[in-house]
Amino acid sequence: MQEQETRKVLKRNEIVRNGNNAAFAPARFVLRGLKAAFEFSKSSGNPMHHLDAEIVCTPEGEEVVEHNGEKVNVAGTKLTYYLPYTEKSASNIFDFFEKMGHPIEEIDPNNAPDMTWFKGCIFEAIISSIPRMPRTAPKPGEAVGDFIKGSDGKPIVTGYQVSAQLGEILGVSELPAKAASNPY
Repeated sequence: MQEQETRKVLKRNEIVRNGNNAAFAPARFVLRGLKAAFEFSKSSGNPMHHLDAEIVCTPEGEEVVEHNGEKVNVAGTKLTYYLPYTEKSASNIFDFFEKMGHPIEEIDPNNAPDMTWFKGCIFEAIISSIPRMPRTAPKPGEAVGDFIKGSDGKPIVTGYQVSAQLGEILGVSELPAKAASNPY
């Protein structure tokens, strides 16, 4: 008969949560570009770039942050940015390219700007998490349903998702490339 190995006792106050499903306060983070794909929006049909990135660490090099007494490992947390090439979003697009050190003078929706530089690019942005709250099916004439509520009358939170806004990208990071080269 094989002996069972002794397993570590897990304590709530020692758990480090994964950043992809944990609450953390808005903060400045260092990110790495993973992929830039040109495509057309499924909802509007507009041409756009879909950018995938991941959090590397804080500007101080920390991979674990604390929020409300809980530790959250943010390193490797995935997020997505959308760059729709429309008149409405033009100022954000021009600002993005400028902040990233690749200024452009025009947006041609028929000939998207080259984004090959994005993969591996190390940049900083303000990132936060927002609660995931399920909704009921919409009633006739309504666009969205009501939040599903618990017995206390408050909306139920089933987890958290990362909130990444194009306008909150701060620009290329000054963090040394060596510190930002950890694969997650």
